Amino acid sequence: RGRRAEPARSESPFATPASSSRALTPPLPNDTKLRENIDRLRDGPTPDDRTAARAALLALFRATIGELPKAEASFRRALELGPNDSEARQNWGWYLCTNGRARESIPEFEAALRNPLYKSADVALINAGKCSAVIGDVTGAQNFYRRALTVSPNNPEAAYNFALILCSWLSGYFAFLLGRRLTGSATAGVIAGLAFALAPYRASQLSHLQVLASHWMPLALFAMHGYLDDGRRR
Repeated sequence: RGRRAEPARSESPFATPASSSRALTPPLPNDTKLRENIDRLRDGPTPDDRTAARAALLALFRATIGELPKAEASFRRALELGPNDSEARQNWGWYLCTNGRARESIPEFEAALRNPLYKSADVALINAGKCSAVIGDVTGAQNFYRRALTVSPNNPEAAYNFALILCSWLSGYFAFLLGRRLTGSATAGVIAGLAFALAPYRASQLSHLQVLASHWMPLALFAMHGYLDDGRRR
């Protein structure tokens, strides 16, 4: 029996010269790309932080191995040396987001995106979307994912996250319409929409978009009741 396909995972949320253009999970200590970054740190006399790029790579390395206070110091040093360095801004934003400071991360991603020549704009946009979702700003997250698709139309992660949010919104909205039609109460409709959109089974199926795309069910029932009540197709 064939195994059910899972969504493709990307390699790193950090935008470094050696990283991919996607974003999902931090690299592991034995990651090839992380070793490449360590080799970059070791080039030259000493792995210090005399340039913004070197300080940013050092911060990335320290964050990966869990030296968080030193990592934060290196990030700040990188931004002091290169306040307009987009990669440093994006990596600093992701560091903040993954260490309980998601609200502070959004301006950092926006700062990274001000550079029109930034090659990893889709990384910053996807990470900004994730961090917006963490703080409950679903509309902001959806806008960031939409911008990521504009920059990189074939980016599967941006498309998946955008569709995930859209399915949740549509599920709640169509359930609201159905509940309001059946009861004549907008309050009951709101309760129905929230109950359907936030049902526990949906939280356990976040990796299965085909299961979450169930918004057609309340829509079909709403249309059926409308037809039966009015005798019209529209």
